[in-house]
Order: sequence, then C-alpha cells, then structure tokens
Amino acid sequence: MKSIKNKQGFTLVELSLSLVFIGILSITAVLIINNTVMAYQRGLTLNKINTVGMELVDDMRAAVQGSPFNIECGKTSEGDMMGCVSFTEKGEAIIRGEAIDNVPLYGGFCTGKYSYVWKTGYPSDDADAVTVNGATNFRLVKIKDDSEETICVKYNNNTEFSSENVEELLAKESGLAIYDLHVSAPAVSDAARAAYYSVSFVLGTKDGGANILANGDYCEPPKGANSNFNYCAINKFSFAAQTGGMTSGNN
Repeated sequence: MKSIKNKQGFTLVELSLSLVFIGILSITAVLIINNTVMAYQRGLTLNKINTVGMELVDDMRAAVQGSPFNIECGKTSEGDMMGCVSFTEKGEAIIRGEAIDNVPLYGGFCTGKYSYVWKTGYPSDDADAVTVNGATNFRLVKIKDDSEETICVKYNNNTEFSSENVEELLAKESGLAIYDLHVSAPAVSDAARAAYYSVSFVLGTKDGGANILANGDYCEPPKGANSNFNYCAINKFSFAAQTGGMTSGNN
C-alpha cells in the first residue's frame, strides 16, 4: 500500500505577512532614494547660490575699487552721502500666502561709477512696477552712471530707471533673487583719498517659502509630491571694499 505524502504550501497568513514585509521594504527603498535625490538637489541649489553670490561680490567690489572716493551727490542735501550710495523701498508683499507689510521690495547700491538696481523675489505689485529701460523681467542689473548723478540720486521716488548702459546680472529666469541689500555709511578719508564700504546682501531661491523676516525659520521645505524639489535656500554675503582714491565725480 502506497503512503500518501501531504504537500503543504504557504498559508494565507504567511502570504499576508510576506506581502506586508515586501511593502515595507519597498516603502523604505523609495524613501531612501527620495531623500538622496532631495539632498543632491539641495546641494546643487546651495552651490548655485554660493557661486552666483561670490560672482556678485567680486563684481560689486571691483565697482567700488574703480570708483571715486567722494561721490558727487548732485541734488542730495550736503552731507547726506547715504542718499548717494544706497536706497531700499519697503512695502507689502505676499510671503507664504500671507500679506506682510514693511518688506524690502527693491533698492539700489551706487558706487559712483556703476549702480546696481535689485528687485526682491517676493510677489508684489510695487516690485513689478520697477523697470529699467521699460523692462520688468529682471532681478539685478548693473547700470553705468553718468557724469552728474548716481541712480540712487535720480531715483527720487521714481521707479523708472533708464540708461543705455545696462547689464543684467541676475535674470528673473535664474530662479534666484536678492531679498535685501544693506550698505553702511562709507567712511571717507580725505587724507588717504579713499572711502571704505561695508556691504551685505541676502541671495536666495525665488520659489519656495523664503522669509528673511522670520526668527530662524527662513525657509520652508517643499510640500507635497508636486514640489519638484524646488528648495527654498538662502545665504548672506558680506564684504568690505576700498575705493581707488580718485577725486570726486563719476569717471
């Protein structure tokens, strides 16, 4: 008489546990890959900000070094040198979906030879109204000053900047924007025939939750599956520069 051998397969419970285990492994693998891609993309973004920021520092420092030590202020009141070298316009902007007032929207930094006009990355009607040669699609431009007044003096509550010698340093399509630019009052030495500048600016991504007015929470991470890894990232750049010791006037 032949013996009958029982052939046992996986039970339903075993199959269920196997599927759960495979599912956990799959989710873990996806999370690891996702975090790796996100870290890589963040590194690329920060590297881009640092590279562009240092290029802007070099450009502005060179402009200061080639400028007169005593800027001709033109219409500005005597002794008010800050009105010659810098201005910042503040107003209401949309930050993280909320309307916030007293936000830096646009401004200028004038060296006496070249002027820089910047616009914030925050959505704002006022910032969009700033034009150079009728163009609004820019974030930072460099303008050669004439022999009479700097752009900072010409500004005079007029958001229309016109010049034939305009160089775009930061396009709107670059994905980056200057969120604030601060220039300390230059220390002028008549004896040394030199002026000493201290400049700082915040450069960051245009897309994302940048908020330089927050206490520590300057950036919000991307949210949802459709974020496309558009990281919010910012960095602050500071530098000091000395003029070349030329006489007053814009040469």
